Amino acid sequence: MCVASEPALSSGSQPTGLGGEFQVNTYTQHVQDYSNVAMDGAGNFVVVWQSDKGPLEVDGRRYTADGTALTDQFQVNTTAIGYQPSIGMSPDGAFVVAWTGQDASGRQDVMARRYDADGQPLGDDFLVYAQSAAQREAAVAMNGDDSFVVAWTNYASGSSSEVYARRYNAAGTPLGDTFRVNTLTPGLQGFPALAMDADGRFTITWLSQDGGQWNVYAQRYDSGGQTIGSQFQVNTPANDYQPYAAVYPAIAMAPTGKFVIAWETSDGNCLSGIHARLFAADDVPLSDDFTVPEEAPSCTTSQNSAAVGMDSRGNFVVTWNAYPGDGDGAVNGRLFDAAGNVLGGGFQVNTYTSGSQSTSAVAMNPTGKFVVTWTSVGQDGEGGGIYGQRFDGGFDSSPPVTAITLDPPTPDGGNGWYRHVSAAVSASDGQGGSGVEETRCVLDPVSVPVSFDDLPEGCPYLGAGADVPSEGQHTLYAASEDSAGNKETPVSSSFKIDKTPPTVNFTDCPPASPVVLGSSVTVHWSASDATSGLSSASSGTVGLATSPAGVHSVPAPPGTDKAGNSSGSISCTYVVQYKILGFFSPAPSSKWKAGSNVPVKIALADATGGRISDAEAAGLASECRVTFRATGAQTLAGQCMKYDASVHQFIYSWKLGATTGAETIYTDVSYPSRATKTTKSEGITITR
Repeated sequence: MCVASEPALSSGSQPTGLGGEFQVNTYTQHVQDYSNVAMDGAGNFVVVWQSDKGPLEVDGRRYTADGTALTDQFQVNTTAIGYQPSIGMSPDGAFVVAWTGQDASGRQDVMARRYDADGQPLGDDFLVYAQSAAQREAAVAMNGDDSFVVAWTNYASGSSSEVYARRYNAAGTPLGDTFRVNTLTPGLQGFPALAMDADGRFTITWLSQDGGQWNVYAQRYDSGGQTIGSQFQVNTPANDYQPYAAVYPAIAMAPTGKFVIAWETSDGNCLSGIHARLFAADDVPLSDDFTVPEEAPSCTTSQNSAAVGMDSRGNFVVTWNAYPGDGDGAVNGRLFDAAGNVLGGGFQVNTYTSGSQSTSAVAMNPTGKFVVTWTSVGQDGEGGGIYGQRFDGGFDSSPPVTAITLDPPTPDGGNGWYRHVSAAVSASDGQGGSGVEETRCVLDPVSVPVSFDDLPEGCPYLGAGADVPSEGQHTLYAASEDSAGNKETPVSSSFKIDKTPPTVNFTDCPPASPVVLGSSVTVHWSASDATSGLSSASSGTVGLATSPAGVHSVPAPPGTDKAGNSSGSISCTYVVQYKILGFFSPAPSSKWKAGSNVPVKIALADATGGRISDAEAAGLASECRVTFRATGAQTLAGQCMKYDASVHQFIYSWKLGATTGAETIYTDVSYPSRATKTTKSEGITITR
């Protein structure tokens, strides 16, 4: 029972036919069959087929991208008979044809011939592999440097066969010996198909019989012909008919190495269908087995002979023979996007419906245009002719559009600077697009990204967005990829942020020398801003107020940066001090008599020596802010000095004790809420 899952149906239209169907062969006698087609990067294509002209021969015909024939039908093989050809083509238009050649004795060998981009043969036929056993079912693929690989079935005995291959450089010189592809050797291994990516890596797929079970396997190779991993089973038997779960595979590959394999599944009786599976370049499955045709097969409606083509983004088309189709058999197809989603229902390739149309081949160019060829019985009045139809797949070929939105939309600071900003990234794929698959973004990368793949995975600003916390000049880059594999060139938004106001400092506050009442004192300030720079002055001076005595504060002018940030208030706080005059006679003298009573006298003045008013002096005395003290031979703690307005002096009468020796006397003036004092001192000697 077939239980293969159906891929999700995606939006998409049917392919558009480009012109009508056209006959490829110009020789119309007998049967023309087993066509194969390859297309270059510009959409030019070459069709090859098996032509019955008495002996079988391999013929070909070249076409431009718009379907104009560049040549008449030309013969490819020059030695022995040839049939069942395969063709590989490079993006520049060079191509190689491989086929089964049979000599007069009936021995079957694999042959090939190379052509340049103008369709000129590069030498004659050459033998790829010869052995006494039959060599058949040749397949060939070519990469961008015109090197190529040929694979075939080696029928070593009647009960077993193996898949062999050989690599060639662009000059047609073998790169090493032939090599066996399959590692599972019992039973029949054969009917290979292969495809190459832009770097020369290639994958070969084939059918494998293990006991009574038929499956499809594949093996990947690097550009040097070394295996990558082990052979792997492509189909899931539980999803396929039995016992012929998977036979006659076809493969197509994008330049990146992504590939799709399609095959026929059959119960060996009346049920047969077409299944496929999509793989990443590293052979990780991107899908389960899925049923390709829209119509489920039955014993009266079956499908076989799959062919597949893929564009550069991974979109692909599968074609097959449908019976009864339009009555006698038709060629049908179905489109899929790069994620394996179905793009609409199936479509019929052929428009001529009389007789049988079958044995299709398909090739697709990088942008999704493709050509299908097939055999049509009776259409040209003979046993079979080769016909073709060009299509535009209508795949989503436009990348998504990613937008970067800043909030606020215009700078909220001056000179193009933001003081606060958040960024949000959004993406859309437009009406009829395949949908945004992934969005990436990066803030301030080390190197400027020039492609989607240059961006790291993830985008913290996607959707609702986020604040940009750091200051400075920034550039946010973003790009998206859609489900069709279209990748956008990164877009960017540059902005600059300065959230921090300038730094303003006084360089000499408080001043190193006391600020004396009535003096002239200037202090200096400086400003700096490390981000946007200053729009205000970077330095200046402020004159200090020096009257009255006491605590003062003077502000520096605020600093403003180019973003419009202003510094907070910063002040220089200082104390305006009195000038102490004295000590006046009779004290001090160098010697004081022990036990005597000595009047200590001072006066307070401004910087010029002008004495303060009696009222001010009296106030200081009443608050005990002018004191006298002594240390040395005799110690005296601070004592309040009285003010004598008659002599405009502060006086303290000190009764000396009997101790003699060196002494230091002090007068201190204090200021409210400050530890600062104005002090005058003098040394004396107490004698007997």
